[in-house]
Amino acid sequence: MMKSLTYCLSMIRHQKTILFLFLTTIVVAVETMVVHASTLAGNTTHLLALGVTIDLIAGLPLLYYLLFIRSQQKSTRSLIPIIFLASAIAYLVLPADMELYLNQLRYLFFILDLFVLYKILFNFRTIYRGYRANQSARPELPGIIHFEKAMHQQFAGSLLIRFIMTELLIYYYLIFGRKISYPSQSLTPFSYHRKGNGGIIVGVLVAVSIVEMTVVHVILDLVLHIPKIAWIITGLSIYSLFWIVGDYQAMKARPILLMEKTLLIQTGIRWQVSVPLDQILSTRFIANKSELQNFSADYISLSSGRSPNIMIQLNQEVEAIGLFGRTVTASNFAVAVDDPDFFLKAIRSRLYH
Repeated sequence: MMKSLTYCLSMIRHQKTILFLFLTTIVVAVETMVVHASTLAGNTTHLLALGVTIDLIAGLPLLYYLLFIRSQQKSTRSLIPIIFLASAIAYLVLPADMELYLNQLRYLFFILDLFVLYKILFNFRTIYRGYRANQSARPELPGIIHFEKAMHQQFAGSLLIRFIMTELLIYYYLIFGRKISYPSQSLTPFSYHRKGNGGIIVGVLVAVSIVEMTVVHVILDLVLHIPKIAWIITGLSIYSLFWIVGDYQAMKARPILLMEKTLLIQTGIRWQVSVPLDQILSTRFIANKSELQNFSADYISLSSGRSPNIMIQLNQEVEAIGLFGRTVTASNFAVAVDDPDFFLKAIRSRLYH
């Protein structure tokens, strides 16, 4: 019965997502035709520019609100990325001589930047105290982990700041990831990035993306003569490359850590769970995906794209922190490690010592 209900709810959510994408495509297509027709007729007015800008900047977020937020499937804060997406679409649809009102949004983004800076500076002392407290509790961990935890403690309810924090972490690990080490004897690290040819896959993705990005840019800019779209796509491609490489560097720099009283499960910047050892009921090897069906649905897979090979069962739920500070709770966690035998032996020797 519960599985049927879950399936029905999942289908409803998928149908709303498809409907949102379909209606968004229609709105964008109609606005594009209107702009194109008025440009050919030489009848581009400020009123038309204002109307198209409002339709895209306000219409798409309103559509998202009616489909998802009003039915309480999403929080109001999830509107922020939709507004940014609508702004990007408007920038693509409107020609340069009709971007008068769209350009005013730059002031809004500037105000948002000032707001974020104000929030961080205003709470600097609290963040610093949290950082020092976390460092005193676990001095063997790198400072970036303490800072990340202090920021999460202070801004757990702010989607915008959590989004910016995730972006900063990507660039931090992209630049400084190789310099992070765990020399303390009280820590036992377990890697999860070596098996599965993650490095080779990332290298191939980067090489293919660079070639593809260059070819697409040349075609759009020099052949089709649409440099604006060419540079936007190139910028998004470079941004995606930063994410791919930064995420892989984070997986190398953030192994799963067994400490004296805690198991710190990390999957790059995607997940972080602090599990007290006295709450672990059992740990067992998972040979294949079919064995996961033996467990209840109340588990979270923390593997980095690989099939999990370890199931950790707890006697109570703990909080897991995901991308952009999203939090979920569970009592079972499936993870993937490069050496499951070593992991199980180390955990069990600590539990039954």
